[in-house]
Amino acid sequence: MARPGKGIPRPAAGFSFLSAALLLLAAWGCGPAGGEAAAGAPAQRERPARLHLAGSDTLLHLAAVWAEAYHATHPGVTVTVVGGGSGVGIQGLLLGVDDIALSSRPAGAAEQAEARRRGFALVGTPVARDAVVVVVHPSNPVVSLSRGQLRRIFSGEVQNWREVGGPDLPLLAFSRGFSSGTGQIFREVVFGPGEAGGDGVVQVPGSALLHDEVARQRGAVGYLGLAYLTPRVRPVAVAARDGGPAVAPTPANLLTGRYPLTRPLWFYTRGEPQGAAADFIRFVLSPQGQRIATEHGYLPR
Repeated sequence: MARPGKGIPRPAAGFSFLSAALLLLAAWGCGPAGGEAAAGAPAQRERPARLHLAGSDTLLHLAAVWAEAYHATHPGVTVTVVGGGSGVGIQGLLLGVDDIALSSRPAGAAEQAEARRRGFALVGTPVARDAVVVVVHPSNPVVSLSRGQLRRIFSGEVQNWREVGGPDLPLLAFSRGFSSGTGQIFREVVFGPGEAGGDGVVQVPGSALLHDEVARQRGAVGYLGLAYLTPRVRPVAVAARDGGPAVAPTPANLLTGRYPLTRPLWFYTRGEPQGAAADFIRFVLSPQGQRIATEHGYLPR
């Protein structure tokens, strides 16, 4: 479970990530398994409907706010939300532990094949958009990096900032792990599909932790989703090619698609959403749900 770091946007008071985790752990032993049992069908009105959401740290905060807003008008439905990474969420969906997987990347071919082997399809619904933003310590004077420079940095080739036009300062690169959708999207854009990147980076298990590492070390560089940006880190512009124009992750560049590291964010379900899961997704896609997304630093879908 990811914990919000200092300065990271948090859901409104009254929602507890710890409570969400405890509820999810209880579900492993005695709760309903799979989306079908959590759908809150009319025949089971005597039992409160429960939805379990797990996965992408990028979507974690937004999903928690959506869950609280939905619960305010649907008090009979309990929605629990935990992180862990896109791969963890999709795996939980495949195993029948979760009702909705939060993912910052499309489901992979192997995941789709495993779902078919289990007798269902993974159905994805884009619920918002986000950008992967390269960040440095606020004291770092570097304002832009090209894809080629990022490839060298995150392959471990660059050891000092002066090698990419910065000060004489040791460079320390932080990256997300392989269960992270944010990490997968970043690696695909920077290195190409199927490329893993290099060994010269420090892998961290969550976006909040990566944020805090970059915020406390002058020579650090990493990447985050928009919702994790704070004044404690500074985004840099990205050029699609060496010598090309660098594009900053401004709202205008994000909305027009000029910024090269934008991506959709997904809810995945076991087959077409049913019952309470379908109703919750309708709320997320409604004008109110999309307004919540923009108010919390995301882009409408």
